[in-house]
Amino acid sequence: MDHPESPLGPTKLKRDWAYWKAQFVQFAKDYPRLTKAFKIVGGLAGLGFTFILVLWSLVYFGAFGRLPNTADLRAIKTDNASEIYTRDSVLIGKYYVENRILVDNEHMSPFLAQALVATEDARFFQHKGIDLRSWVRVLLRTVLLGDEAGGGGSTISQQLAKNLFPRRRYRILSVPITKFKEMIIARRLEKVYSKEELINLYLNTVPFGGNMYGVEVAANQLFNTSAEDLKLEEAATLVGMLKANTYYSPVRHPERAQGRRNTVLNQMQRYGYLENVLCDSIKQIPLAVNYHRENKHEGLATYFREHLRLDLEEIMSQYRKPDGSDFNIYTDGLKIYT
Repeated sequence: MDHPESPLGPTKLKRDWAYWKAQFVQFAKDYPRLTKAFKIVGGLAGLGFTFILVLWSLVYFGAFGRLPNTADLRAIKTDNASEIYTRDSVLIGKYYVENRILVDNEHMSPFLAQALVATEDARFFQHKGIDLRSWVRVLLRTVLLGDEAGGGGSTISQQLAKNLFPRRRYRILSVPITKFKEMIIARRLEKVYSKEELINLYLNTVPFGGNMYGVEVAANQLFNTSAEDLKLEEAATLVGMLKANTYYSPVRHPERAQGRRNTVLNQMQRYGYLENVLCDSIKQIPLAVNYHRENKHEGLATYFREHLRLDLEEIMSQYRKPDGSDFNIYTDGLKIYT
């Protein structure tokens, strides 16, 4: 007894294939120029895909410079200023290459992380370092529609990779090679650190212009407070500066900084970190900056600090770190009490 042919059986598939093949042949005869154009576009797309794949492979395997491995990423160390205190714990100065004071998440205002995620990478807790959806958003909203609030294509992890490993130039291929490097490093960072650790590392490393690195120093110089005690509007101002720290400087360009701060507040409201009423209320608060410049040649007891530096070089030569290396008063974040 013969069984009826399955609607998805091989005979039907062959008939469908023959039908669409005949349709394509007829289309090619009727529209030769259009068919040629389709072939050219398809060929170029194939070449483009192949080029991207080859370039990604070259970057991945180190043809444009060695990429950090897991051990390198676990051993990340940023330059941290050493602080000089009087014996009654009054800060009188610092020694540093980059003026940075590291703080943990417990000593950062929660508004900082909320503002950062809402503004820079709303899907931060959903992706694993690369967010392809964000690239589509950049194309449609930021590029085509001109909506700056739409955010950029780089995730927080990619931006962290850029901060930790400075970019190099590769002539006409600088942009794709750099982006591929940052994507690969971002994926590796996500495997080594938790999301909370990545946010902390980011907020401690990011530059705020001048000699300000990390949120602790920026909070102190711009608002005369600590990262832990930042108000909502102050945290939003700092996060707003990340887009362009000079252009949105609250000291040099207060109107721009306030507008950018309000954009950050809108993003926080949009993603559920702020209630509408509170957001509207905070946006009405004037930008209040309590700026004081901090450098090696200003502040208290400058001559004493220089004399102390010479003594410290001799004193620290008698000590070694647990790994056997020398201490560095400019990068090791020492607390020096006099």
